[in-house]
Amino acid sequence: MAIASFIGVRGRRAAVALFLASFAMLAVSAVPLTAGHHAGEQSHSRGGGHIKALLAARREVRGALGSRLLRRAQQAQSARRRREAHAERRLPRRERPPYPQSLPGSTHGLASLSHRFERMPDGQPLPPPVPREILALFDQDQPQSLGGELARIHGLERLSVEPIPLLRARAELMRVRGSRSEEGVLAALRRDPRVRSAQPNQRYLHTGAADQRYLQSGDLGSLPKRSDIAAAIPQWGPLKIALPEAHRQALGRNVLIGVIDSAIDTSHPELRGAVAGSFNAAGPEDTVPDFHGTAVAGIIRAHGLVESAAPESRILAARAFRTGDHEGGPETTTHILIAAVGWAVKSGAKILNMSFIGAPDPALQQLLQAANKRGIVVVAAAGNGGPTAPPVYPAAYPGVIAVTAIDEADRPYESANRGPYISIAAPGVDILAPIEHSGYAFVSGTSFAAAYVSGIAALLLERDPMLGPEAVARLIAAGAEDLGAVGRDDEFGAGRVNAHTSLKLLFNKIAVTRGD
Repeated sequence: MAIASFIGVRGRRAAVALFLASFAMLAVSAVPLTAGHHAGEQSHSRGGGHIKALLAARREVRGALGSRLLRRAQQAQSARRRREAHAERRLPRRERPPYPQSLPGSTHGLASLSHRFERMPDGQPLPPPVPREILALFDQDQPQSLGGELARIHGLERLSVEPIPLLRARAELMRVRGSRSEEGVLAALRRDPRVRSAQPNQRYLHTGAADQRYLQSGDLGSLPKRSDIAAAIPQWGPLKIALPEAHRQALGRNVLIGVIDSAIDTSHPELRGAVAGSFNAAGPEDTVPDFHGTAVAGIIRAHGLVESAAPESRILAARAFRTGDHEGGPETTTHILIAAVGWAVKSGAKILNMSFIGAPDPALQQLLQAANKRGIVVVAAAGNGGPTAPPVYPAAYPGVIAVTAIDEADRPYESANRGPYISIAAPGVDILAPIEHSGYAFVSGTSFAAAYVSGIAALLLERDPMLGPEAVARLIAAGAEDLGAVGRDDEFGAGRVNAHTSLKLLFNKIAVTRGD
Protein backbone atom coordinates (compact mmCIF):
# COMPACT_ATOMS: atom_id res chain seq x y z
CA MET A 1 0.00 0.00 0.00
CA ALA A 2 2.83 2.39 0.85
CA ILE A 3 4.53 1.68 -2.48
CA ALA A 4 1.31 2.17 -4.43
CA SER A 5 0.71 5.48 -2.66
CA PHE A 6 4.22 6.62 -3.56
CA ILE A 7 4.15 5.76 -7.25
CA GLY A 8 0.70 7.24 -7.96
CA VAL A 9 -2.13 6.12 -10.23
CA ARG A 10 0.01 4.85 -13.08
CA GLY A 11 2.24 3.02 -10.66
CA ARG A 12 -0.81 1.39 -9.03
CA ARG A 13 -1.99 0.18 -12.43
CA ALA A 14 1.40 -1.38 -13.10
CA ALA A 15 1.33 -3.05 -9.67
CA VAL A 16 -2.12 -4.57 -10.42
CA ALA A 17 -0.87 -5.84 -13.77
CA LEU A 18 2.14 -7.40 -12.08
CA PHE A 19 -0.12 -9.05 -9.48
CA LEU A 20 -2.45 -10.50 -12.15
CA ALA A 21 0.46 -11.75 -14.21
CA SER A 22 1.96 -13.45 -11.18
CA PHE A 23 -1.41 -15.02 -10.31
CA ALA A 24 -1.82 -16.31 -13.86
CA MET A 25 1.67 -17.75 -13.78
CA LEU A 26 0.92 -19.62 -10.59
CA ALA A 27 -2.31 -20.98 -12.09
CA VAL A 28 -0.62 -22.23 -15.24
CA SER A 29 2.31 -23.65 -13.35
CA ALA A 30 -0.16 -25.93 -11.55
CA VAL A 31 -1.28 -27.62 -14.82
CA PRO A 32 1.41 -30.33 -14.91
CA LEU A 33 0.30 -31.47 -11.45
CA THR A 34 -3.30 -32.09 -12.65
CA ALA A 35 -4.28 -32.29 -16.30
CA GLY A 36 -0.68 -32.57 -17.40
CA HIS A 37 -0.30 -35.81 -15.41
CA HIS A 38 -2.90 -37.58 -17.60
CA ALA A 39 -2.35 -35.76 -20.89
CA GLY A 40 1.27 -36.76 -21.10
CA GLU A 41 4.28 -34.93 -22.40
CA GLN A 42 2.34 -32.84 -24.94
CA SER A 43 0.28 -31.09 -22.23
CA HIS A 44 3.33 -30.52 -20.05
CA SER A 45 5.20 -28.98 -22.96
CA ARG A 46 2.29 -26.65 -23.73
CA GLY A 47 2.18 -25.52 -20.07
CA GLY A 48 5.94 -24.78 -20.13
CA GLY A 49 5.47 -22.44 -23.08
CA HIS A 50 2.83 -20.48 -21.17
CA ILE A 51 5.11 -20.17 -18.19
CA LYS A 52 7.96 -18.76 -20.29
CA ALA A 53 5.60 -16.22 -21.84
CA LEU A 54 4.26 -15.21 -18.46
CA LEU A 55 7.79 -14.88 -17.02
CA ALA A 56 8.77 -12.65 -19.92
CA ALA A 57 5.63 -10.58 -19.37
CA ARG A 58 6.43 -10.26 -15.67
CA ARG A 59 9.99 -9.12 -16.42
CA GLU A 60 8.63 -6.50 -18.83
CA VAL A 61 6.13 -5.23 -16.26
CA ARG A 62 8.79 -5.16 -13.57
CA GLY A 63 11.10 -3.19 -15.84
CA ALA A 64 8.40 -0.66 -16.60
CA LEU A 65 7.53 -0.38 -12.91
CA GLY A 66 11.18 0.01 -11.93
CA SER A 67 11.66 2.80 -14.44
CA ARG A 68 8.62 4.59 -13.10
CA LEU A 69 9.77 4.15 -9.50
CA LEU A 70 13.18 5.56 -10.43
CA ARG A 71 11.58 8.54 -12.19
CA ARG A 72 9.35 9.17 -9.18
CA ALA A 73 12.33 9.10 -6.83
CA GLN A 74 14.25 11.47 -9.08
CA GLN A 75 11.25 13.80 -9.23
CA ALA A 76 10.93 13.75 -5.43
CA GLN A 77 14.64 14.56 -5.06
CA SER A 78 14.32 17.41 -7.56
CA ALA A 79 11.31 18.78 -5.70
CA ARG A 80 13.25 18.68 -2.42
CA ARG A 81 16.14 20.53 -4.02
CA ARG A 82 13.73 23.15 -5.41
CA ARG A 83 12.28 23.67 -1.94
CA GLU A 84 15.76 24.11 -0.48
CA ALA A 85 16.70 26.53 -3.26
CA HIS A 86 13.50 28.48 -2.65
CA ALA A 87 14.35 28.78 1.05
CA GLU A 88 17.83 29.99 0.13
CA ARG A 89 16.45 32.50 -2.38
CA ARG A 90 14.57 34.26 0.41
CA LEU A 91 17.99 35.68 1.34
CA PRO A 92 19.99 35.78 -1.89
CA ARG A 93 23.68 35.07 -1.81
CA ARG A 94 26.25 37.70 -2.60
CA GLU A 95 29.20 36.74 -4.70
CA ARG A 96 32.74 37.95 -4.18
CA PRO A 97 35.92 36.94 -5.95
CA PRO A 98 38.00 34.18 -4.31
CA TYR A 99 40.23 35.51 -1.56
CA PRO A 100 43.65 36.25 -3.02
CA GLN A 101 46.54 34.66 -1.21
CA SER A 102 49.50 36.16 -3.03
CA LEU A 103 50.55 38.80 -5.49
CA PRO A 104 52.84 38.52 -8.48
CA GLY A 105 56.21 39.90 -7.66
CA SER A 106 59.73 38.98 -6.94
CA THR A 107 61.94 39.54 -4.01
CA HIS A 108 61.08 40.35 -0.41
CA GLY A 109 58.07 38.17 0.38
CA LEU A 110 56.55 37.65 3.78
CA ALA A 111 59.66 38.37 5.82
CA SER A 112 59.87 41.91 4.47
CA LEU A 113 56.50 43.02 5.92
CA SER A 114 56.77 45.19 9.00
CA HIS A 115 54.89 44.54 12.24
CA ARG A 116 53.25 47.57 13.82
CA PHE A 117 51.88 47.42 17.34
CA GLU A 118 49.50 49.71 19.17
CA ARG A 119 50.81 49.93 22.70
CA MET A 120 50.63 52.68 25.28
CA PRO A 121 53.83 53.07 27.28
CA ASP A 122 53.43 51.74 30.80
CA GLY A 123 51.86 54.22 33.15
CA GLN A 124 51.10 56.82 30.48
CA PRO A 125 47.94 58.72 31.50
CA LEU A 126 45.21 59.76 29.12
CA PRO A 127 46.07 63.00 27.34
CA PRO A 128 45.19 66.24 29.16
CA PRO A 129 43.06 68.91 27.45
CA VAL A 130 44.56 71.55 25.19
CA PRO A 131 45.91 74.20 27.59
CA ARG A 132 43.66 77.26 28.01
CA GLU A 133 41.18 76.28 25.28
CA ILE A 134 37.46 76.22 26.10
CA LEU A 135 34.66 74.72 24.04
CA ALA A 136 31.25 76.29 24.64
CA LEU A 137 27.96 74.95 23.22
CA PHE A 138 25.05 77.29 22.50
CA ASP A 139 21.53 76.43 21.41
CA GLN A 140 21.16 77.25 17.72
CA ASP A 141 18.43 79.81 18.43
CA GLN A 142 20.81 81.89 20.56
CA PRO A 143 22.02 85.01 18.71
CA GLN A 144 25.30 84.76 16.82
CA SER A 145 26.52 87.77 18.75
CA LEU A 146 26.43 85.88 22.05
CA GLY A 147 29.88 84.39 21.58
CA GLY A 148 31.43 87.79 20.99
CA GLU A 149 29.68 89.24 24.01
CA LEU A 150 30.95 86.48 26.30
CA ALA A 151 34.45 86.77 24.83
CA ARG A 152 34.56 90.46 25.75
CA ILE A 153 33.22 89.86 29.25
CA HIS A 154 35.63 87.05 30.11
CA GLY A 155 38.72 88.05 28.14
CA LEU A 156 38.54 85.26 25.54
CA GLU A 157 39.88 84.97 22.02
CA ARG A 158 37.34 83.42 19.63
CA LEU A 159 39.06 80.80 17.49
CA SER A 160 36.28 79.13 15.46
CA VAL A 161 32.57 78.36 15.31
CA GLU A 162 31.16 74.97 14.29
CA PRO A 163 27.43 74.30 13.76
CA ILE A 164 26.14 71.00 15.19
CA PRO A 165 22.82 70.23 13.48
CA LEU A 166 22.63 66.86 15.23
CA LEU A 167 22.39 68.71 18.58
CA ARG A 168 20.56 71.75 17.25
CA ALA A 169 23.48 73.74 18.59
CA ARG A 170 26.75 75.39 17.67
CA ALA A 171 30.18 75.00 19.23
CA GLU A 172 32.53 77.93 19.77
CA LEU A 173 36.20 77.37 20.49
CA MET A 174 37.84 80.09 22.59
CA ARG A 175 41.23 80.67 24.18
CA VAL A 176 41.69 82.19 27.64
CA ARG A 177 43.90 85.25 27.31
CA GLY A 178 46.57 86.60 29.59
CA SER A 179 46.66 85.64 33.23
CA ARG A 180 42.95 84.91 33.62
CA SER A 181 42.13 81.68 35.38
CA GLU A 182 40.86 78.99 33.02
CA GLU A 183 38.91 77.35 35.86
CA GLY A 184 37.34 80.68 36.79
CA VAL A 185 36.21 81.37 33.23
CA LEU A 186 34.79 77.84 32.89
CA ALA A 187 32.83 78.26 36.13
CA ALA A 188 31.42 81.61 34.98
CA LEU A 189 30.33 80.22 31.60
CA ARG A 190 28.65 77.23 33.25
CA ARG A 191 26.61 79.57 35.44
CA ASP A 192 25.35 81.53 32.45
CA PRO A 193 21.88 80.19 31.46
CA ARG A 194 22.49 81.11 27.82
CA VAL A 195 25.36 78.58 27.63
CA ARG A 196 24.31 74.97 27.13
CA SER A 197 27.68 73.62 28.28
CA ALA A 198 31.31 74.67 28.65
CA GLN A 199 34.34 72.40 28.95
CA PRO A 200 38.04 72.15 28.14
CA ASN A 201 38.92 71.22 24.57
CA GLN A 202 39.82 67.58 25.20
CA ARG A 203 42.72 65.91 23.39
CA TYR A 204 42.59 62.41 21.91
CA LEU A 205 45.25 59.97 20.73
CA HIS A 206 45.12 56.93 18.54
CA THR A 207 44.57 53.84 20.65
CA GLY A 208 48.25 52.92 20.80
CA ALA A 209 51.83 53.91 20.28
CA ALA A 210 52.80 57.45 21.12
CA ASP A 211 56.14 57.40 19.32
CA GLN A 212 57.99 55.70 16.49
CA ARG A 213 59.69 53.19 18.78
CA TYR A 214 56.50 51.17 18.58
CA LEU A 215 56.54 50.98 14.76
CA GLN A 216 58.99 48.16 14.44
CA SER A 217 60.37 48.89 10.98
CA GLY A 218 60.61 52.63 11.16
CA ASP A 219 62.34 53.22 7.80
CA LEU A 220 59.31 54.04 5.65
CA GLY A 221 61.40 53.92 2.50
CA SER A 222 62.24 50.26 3.04
CA LEU A 223 58.65 49.05 3.29
CA PRO A 224 57.67 46.62 0.51
CA LYS A 225 55.39 47.73 -2.27
CA ARG A 226 52.58 45.65 -3.70
CA SER A 227 54.76 44.28 -6.47
CA ASP A 228 57.38 43.16 -3.94
CA ILE A 229 55.06 40.87 -1.99
CA ALA A 230 55.67 37.45 -3.47
CA ALA A 231 54.92 34.96 -0.71
CA ALA A 232 51.49 33.70 0.23
CA ILE A 233 50.17 35.94 3.00
CA PRO A 234 48.52 34.22 5.96
CA GLN A 235 45.28 35.96 6.97
CA TRP A 236 43.83 34.14 9.94
CA GLY A 237 41.42 36.88 11.04
CA PRO A 238 38.68 36.53 8.40
CA LEU A 239 38.59 32.74 8.79
CA LYS A 240 38.40 32.99 12.58
CA ILE A 241 35.22 35.07 12.44
CA ALA A 242 33.59 33.19 9.52
CA LEU A 243 33.76 36.00 6.99
CA PRO A 244 34.03 33.73 3.92
CA GLU A 245 30.71 32.10 4.87
CA ALA A 246 29.13 35.45 5.75
CA HIS A 247 30.14 36.91 2.40
CA ARG A 248 27.89 34.42 0.63
CA GLN A 249 24.97 36.34 2.13
CA ALA A 250 26.23 39.93 2.41
CA LEU A 251 29.16 42.12 1.42
CA GLY A 252 28.11 45.39 3.06
CA ARG A 253 26.88 46.66 -0.29
CA ASN A 254 26.53 50.47 -0.32
CA VAL A 255 26.49 50.79 3.49
CA LEU A 256 28.31 54.04 4.39
CA ILE A 257 30.89 53.79 7.18
CA GLY A 258 32.38 56.95 8.64
CA VAL A 259 36.04 56.35 9.49
CA ILE A 260 37.04 59.11 11.92
CA ASP A 261 40.82 58.82 11.81
CA SER A 262 44.02 60.09 10.25
CA ALA A 263 44.28 60.71 6.51
CA ILE A 264 43.45 57.70 4.32
CA ASP A 265 45.65 56.92 1.33
CA THR A 266 42.89 56.79 -1.28
CA SER A 267 45.44 56.03 -4.02
CA HIS A 268 46.37 52.72 -2.38
CA PRO A 269 45.49 49.80 -4.72
CA GLU A 270 43.42 48.24 -1.94
CA LEU A 271 41.25 51.35 -1.55
CA ARG A 272 40.76 52.69 -5.06
CA GLY A 273 37.06 53.37 -5.49
CA ALA A 274 36.34 52.53 -1.85
CA VAL A 275 35.93 56.09 -0.57
CA ALA A 276 32.56 57.71 -1.20
CA GLY A 277 33.56 61.07 0.25
CA SER A 278 36.34 62.82 2.15
CA PHE A 279 36.40 65.65 4.65
CA ASN A 280 39.36 67.39 6.23
CA ALA A 281 38.46 68.50 9.76
CA ALA A 282 42.06 68.66 10.95
CA GLY A 283 43.54 71.55 8.95
CA PRO A 284 46.81 71.65 6.96
CA GLU A 285 48.12 68.45 5.43
CA ASP A 286 50.39 66.24 7.52
CA THR A 287 54.11 66.73 7.16
CA VAL A 288 54.65 63.05 8.10
CA PRO A 289 52.25 60.44 6.66
CA ASP A 290 50.44 58.19 9.10
CA PHE A 291 49.38 54.59 8.48
CA HIS A 292 46.52 54.30 10.95
CA GLY A 293 43.54 55.56 8.93
CA THR A 294 44.63 53.64 5.84
CA ALA A 295 44.99 50.39 7.83
CA VAL A 296 41.57 50.76 9.50
CA ALA A 297 39.83 51.59 6.22
CA GLY A 298 41.55 48.64 4.52
CA ILE A 299 40.45 46.09 7.11
CA ILE A 300 36.91 47.34 6.66
CA ARG A 301 36.77 47.62 2.88
CA ALA A 302 39.93 46.58 0.97
CA HIS A 303 39.39 44.76 -2.32
CA GLY A 304 42.71 43.25 -3.34
CA LEU A 305 45.21 41.25 -1.33
CA VAL A 306 43.64 42.12 2.02
CA GLU A 307 40.61 40.04 3.00
CA SER A 308 38.35 42.76 4.34
CA ALA A 309 35.18 42.59 6.43
CA ALA A 310 32.76 44.46 4.14
CA PRO A 311 34.31 44.57 0.65
CA GLU A 312 31.37 46.39 -0.97
CA SER A 313 30.71 48.95 1.76
CA ARG A 314 31.64 52.59 1.17
CA ILE A 315 34.01 54.66 3.28
CA LEU A 316 33.37 58.25 4.40
CA ALA A 317 36.90 59.36 5.19
CA ALA A 318 36.91 62.06 7.88
CA ARG A 319 40.46 63.23 8.58
CA ALA A 320 40.44 64.23 12.24
CA PHE A 321 44.04 63.48 13.32
CA ARG A 322 47.10 65.57 12.67
CA THR A 323 50.74 64.46 12.65
CA GLY A 324 54.06 66.24 12.62
CA ASP A 325 53.21 69.41 14.57
CA HIS A 326 53.58 67.97 18.08
CA GLU A 327 55.36 65.22 19.97
CA GLY A 328 53.71 61.91 20.73
CA GLY A 329 52.16 60.94 17.40
CA PRO A 330 48.85 61.83 15.76
CA GLU A 331 46.23 63.53 17.91
CA THR A 332 42.95 65.39 17.69
CA THR A 333 40.58 67.43 19.87
CA THR A 334 36.92 67.59 20.78
CA HIS A 335 36.35 70.53 18.46
CA ILE A 336 37.81 68.71 15.46
CA LEU A 337 35.89 65.51 16.27
CA ILE A 338 32.61 67.41 16.45
CA ALA A 339 33.19 68.67 12.91
CA ALA A 340 34.26 65.24 11.62
CA VAL A 341 31.34 63.35 13.18
CA GLY A 342 28.88 66.03 12.07
CA TRP A 343 30.07 65.75 8.47
CA ALA A 344 29.89 61.93 8.48
CA VAL A 345 26.35 61.95 9.86
CA LYS A 346 25.24 64.61 7.38
CA SER A 347 26.79 62.55 4.57
CA GLY A 348 24.67 59.52 5.45
CA ALA A 349 26.95 57.34 7.56
CA LYS A 350 25.18 54.35 9.11
CA ILE A 351 28.24 53.33 11.13
CA LEU A 352 30.95 55.41 12.83
CA ASN A 353 34.33 53.74 13.39
CA MET A 354 36.25 55.52 16.16
CA SER A 355 39.68 54.04 16.88
CA PHE A 356 40.99 56.60 19.37
CA ILE A 357 41.04 57.24 23.11
CA GLY A 358 40.56 60.09 25.51
CA ALA A 359 39.07 61.10 28.83
CA PRO A 360 35.32 61.60 29.45
CA ASP A 361 34.05 64.40 27.21
CA PRO A 362 30.46 65.67 27.68
CA ALA A 363 30.24 67.35 24.26
CA LEU A 364 31.34 64.24 22.34
CA GLN A 365 29.11 62.04 24.47
CA GLN A 366 26.09 64.19 23.66
CA LEU A 367 26.93 63.98 19.97
CA LEU A 368 27.26 60.19 19.96
CA GLN A 369 24.03 59.77 21.92
CA ALA A 370 22.27 61.90 19.32
CA ALA A 371 23.83 59.78 16.56
CA ASN A 372 22.52 56.61 18.24
CA LYS A 373 19.03 58.12 18.33
CA ARG A 374 19.33 58.77 14.60
CA GLY A 375 19.96 55.03 14.08
CA ILE A 376 23.74 55.26 13.66
CA VAL A 377 25.91 52.42 14.99
CA VAL A 378 29.01 53.59 16.88
CA VAL A 379 32.00 51.22 17.12
CA ALA A 380 35.11 52.14 19.13
CA ALA A 381 38.43 50.56 20.05
CA ALA A 382 38.71 49.51 23.69
CA GLY A 383 42.25 50.87 24.08
CA ASN A 384 45.76 49.43 24.41
CA GLY A 385 46.83 50.46 27.88
CA GLY A 386 47.02 46.95 29.31
CA PRO A 387 44.95 44.96 31.83
CA THR A 388 45.09 47.59 34.58
CA ALA A 389 44.41 50.67 32.46
CA PRO A 390 41.33 52.77 33.25
CA PRO A 391 38.35 52.90 30.88
CA VAL A 392 38.84 55.01 27.77
CA TYR A 393 36.37 57.05 25.75
CA PRO A 394 34.40 56.99 23.50
CA ALA A 395 34.49 53.17 23.92
CA ALA A 396 33.17 53.33 27.50
CA TYR A 397 30.09 55.44 26.70
CA PRO A 398 26.71 53.68 26.79
CA GLY A 399 25.47 52.78 23.32
CA VAL A 400 28.99 52.32 21.90
CA ILE A 401 30.23 48.86 20.82
CA ALA A 402 33.62 48.62 22.55
CA VAL A 403 35.95 46.16 20.80
CA THR A 404 38.96 44.40 22.25
CA ALA A 405 41.59 42.42 20.32
CA ILE A 406 42.52 38.72 20.35
CA ASP A 407 45.21 36.67 18.65
CA GLU A 408 44.91 33.54 16.53
CA ALA A 409 44.82 31.32 19.64
CA ASP A 410 41.91 33.34 21.13
CA ARG A 411 44.18 34.94 23.72
CA PRO A 412 43.62 38.62 24.56
CA TYR A 413 46.07 41.04 23.00
CA GLU A 414 48.59 41.63 25.75
CA SER A 415 48.20 45.42 25.64
CA ALA A 416 44.40 45.49 25.37
CA ASN A 417 42.33 47.17 28.06
CA ARG A 418 39.98 45.12 30.21
CA GLY A 419 36.82 46.17 31.97
CA PRO A 420 33.03 46.00 32.20
CA TYR A 421 32.66 48.27 29.18
CA ILE A 422 34.14 45.68 26.76
CA SER A 423 31.41 44.53 24.35
CA ILE A 424 33.03 42.06 21.97
CA ALA A 425 36.38 40.63 20.85
CA ALA A 426 37.72 40.46 17.28
CA PRO A 427 41.00 39.56 15.58
CA GLY A 428 43.58 42.23 16.28
CA VAL A 429 47.06 40.68 16.29
CA ASP A 430 49.22 40.39 13.16
CA ILE A 431 46.44 41.49 10.81
CA LEU A 432 47.46 42.21 7.22
CA ALA A 433 46.53 45.79 6.32
CA PRO A 434 47.37 48.46 3.76
CA ILE A 435 49.59 51.29 4.97
CA GLU A 436 51.02 54.54 3.64
CA HIS A 437 52.96 54.71 0.35
CA SER A 438 50.85 51.84 -1.09
CA GLY A 439 52.58 49.42 1.27
CA TYR A 440 51.44 46.62 3.55
CA ALA A 441 52.13 45.65 7.15
CA PHE A 442 50.98 43.32 9.87
CA VAL A 443 49.22 45.47 12.48
CA SER A 444 48.20 44.72 16.06
CA GLY A 445 45.85 46.55 18.40
CA THR A 446 42.24 47.16 19.30
CA SER A 447 41.87 49.76 16.53
CA PHE A 448 42.10 47.02 13.94
CA ALA A 449 39.77 44.70 15.83
CA ALA A 450 37.20 47.52 15.86
CA ALA A 451 37.48 47.75 12.07
CA TYR A 452 36.34 44.13 11.71
CA VAL A 453 33.27 44.80 13.87
CA SER A 454 32.38 47.93 11.88
CA GLY A 455 32.51 45.81 8.74
CA ILE A 456 30.30 43.10 10.25
CA ALA A 457 27.78 45.75 11.28
CA ALA A 458 27.71 46.77 7.59
CA LEU A 459 26.91 43.18 6.56
CA LEU A 460 23.94 43.17 8.93
CA LEU A 461 22.73 46.56 7.73
CA GLU A 462 22.90 45.49 4.11
CA ARG A 463 20.53 42.64 4.88
CA ASP A 464 18.21 44.78 7.04
CA PRO A 465 18.74 48.55 6.68
CA MET A 466 16.09 49.22 9.35
CA LEU A 467 18.17 47.70 12.15
CA GLY A 468 18.89 50.17 14.95
CA PRO A 469 22.14 50.41 16.94
CA GLU A 470 20.79 48.30 19.82
CA ALA A 471 19.60 45.57 17.46
CA VAL A 472 22.99 45.47 15.70
CA ALA A 473 24.79 45.25 19.04
CA ARG A 474 22.49 42.43 20.21
CA LEU A 475 22.97 40.42 17.01
CA ILE A 476 26.74 40.78 17.22
CA ALA A 477 26.79 39.76 20.90
CA ALA A 478 24.33 36.88 20.43
CA GLY A 479 26.33 35.46 17.53
CA ALA A 480 29.64 35.58 19.41
CA GLU A 481 31.56 32.47 20.46
CA ASP A 482 32.11 32.53 24.20
CA LEU A 483 35.72 32.85 25.35
CA GLY A 484 37.24 32.89 28.82
CA ALA A 485 34.84 32.64 31.74
CA VAL A 486 31.36 31.33 30.91
CA GLY A 487 29.17 34.20 29.75
CA ARG A 488 30.17 37.82 29.43
CA ASP A 489 33.50 38.80 31.03
CA ASP A 490 35.80 41.81 31.26
CA GLU A 491 38.47 40.32 28.97
CA PHE A 492 36.41 39.32 25.93
CA GLY A 493 32.99 40.88 26.46
CA ALA A 494 30.41 38.56 24.86
CA GLY A 495 33.21 36.59 23.13
CA ARG A 496 34.74 36.36 19.68
CA VAL A 497 32.53 37.90 17.00
CA ASN A 498 31.17 35.50 14.36
CA ALA A 499 29.84 37.23 11.25
CA HIS A 500 28.09 34.18 9.82
CA THR A 501 26.26 33.31 13.04
CA SER A 502 25.07 36.89 13.50
CA LEU A 503 23.73 36.91 9.95
CA LYS A 504 21.94 33.61 10.53
CA LEU A 505 20.31 35.07 13.64
CA LEU A 506 19.19 38.02 11.56
CA PHE A 507 17.81 35.72 8.85
CA ASN A 508 15.83 33.80 11.47
CA LYS A 509 14.42 37.07 12.79
CA ILE A 510 13.39 38.12 9.27
CA ALA A 511 11.82 34.72 8.57
CA VAL A 512 9.79 34.83 11.79
CA THR A 513 8.64 38.39 11.04
CA ARG A 514 7.55 37.41 7.52
CA GLY A 515 5.94 34.18 8.70
CA ASP A 516 8.15 32.06 6.42
